[in-house]
Amino acid sequence: MSIFIILSILSSSVLFLILKSLATWRINNFQGIVINYYTAALLSFLFSLDNNIENLHRLPEFAHVSIGIGFLFIIIFMVMALTTQKISIAITSVASKMSLVIPIVVSIMVYNEKVNAKIIAGIVLAVLSVYLVSKPRHAEKAKSMTWKLAMLPIILFIGSGVIDTAMKYSQQFVIPDGCRELFTATLFFTAAVFGTIKMLTDSKTRVNFGWRSVGAGVLLGIPNFFSIFFLLKALEYVPNKSAIVFSVNNTGIVLFSAVLAYFVFREKLSLVNMFGIAIAITSIFLLS
Repeated sequence: MSIFIILSILSSSVLFLILKSLATWRINNFQGIVINYYTAALLSFLFSLDNNIENLHRLPEFAHVSIGIGFLFIIIFMVMALTTQKISIAITSVASKMSLVIPIVVSIMVYNEKVNAKIIAGIVLAVLSVYLVSKPRHAEKAKSMTWKLAMLPIILFIGSGVIDTAMKYSQQFVIPDGCRELFTATLFFTAAVFGTIKMLTDSKTRVNFGWRSVGAGVLLGIPNFFSIFFLLKALEYVPNKSAIVFSVNNTGIVLFSAVLAYFVFREKLSLVNMFGIAIAITSIFLLS
């Protein structure tokens, strides 16, 4: 199990690094993200080829859900790219990983799941952590940061939470037995199709499309797929301890991505930001 968690953490952290690098490489974000989803869809289908081919006839049972979640995928991934490039990798990782609090809140409100002081504390700390890591390092930077830029981590937090909630619902009530890999491939492919439609109809995303965008998209799609693939593999080995797997995985991604960002891009965090990361890690364990 441990090797799969480590590989999942590495894949997710590398994903953030590549997203950050797209701007340096002068790659159009949207073009790269679209190719990324075609790559992830192809890998998802090929890695369980026989099973996916066998279950193709069951696609209509969950296609409608795949369309909805796939649409959210392309939008939130774009928000993630902008947050990574415009603010920082550490803040992006916290905002995206703290979204686990949203399906928990929905489960409490909709499915009447039991709640205790530990869960309430975890929810409060999760929201607080997103606020703290989003604060600019200096007063001068705070003045120059537009409200739209400041909203990116919040949008990422909420959007990722909506996706997590939809995925949890799908796993419980929509995805037929044996169709998890096909469902994942369909999500990626749907996101790619939506992205392609926008790219072909919008001159801003269509301009200067070339092999550099394809190469960057493939490079992005590989860790995107494997971050999910290795996490699912870890869960297969300990099906009754999923809370531990998610807590270790999310904590590892938050910490390791922050360390990588510091050494690769020299991203620096304020004491408030670092305190926010510490609170985020505490929240993960309380909610697990």
